Amino acid sequence: MSDNAAVTQPDGSVRARIVQSTQQAVGPVLIGVMGAHAGPAPGSDGPQVPYARLEVLAHRELGIRSPGVVRLEAGQSIPLDGIGELVLVHVEEPVVGPAAVSSGSGNRAVVFLELRPH
Repeated sequence: MSDNAAVTQPDGSVRARIVQSTQQAVGPVLIGVMGAHAGPAPGSDGPQVPYARLEVLAHRELGIRSPGVVRLEAGQSIPLDGIGELVLVHVEEPVVGPAAVSSGSGNRAVVFLELRPH
């Protein structure tokens, strides 16, 4: 169980929740979350902007270049030719403790994305 989901909104945008180390179709692209972090780096005193390392693959039938592996910070986006823009909305730290047992996302960060059409 991965707890992933993608939902199309009335305005045509697609909102997605993807667990680290899994993949999810978001509209016409496949997104793999390779890594994500929301808090300060281990051993660091300062704050860190939440980020995710994603693999973004477009279906060949679309005839557009796949961005491949990208690193986005929360609030950043990348353009997808002819589709729109992919925005990293939020990153949640992994669930730990007893709550992690009941969730497929236990001990893995969760990434929230939005694919906004042109």
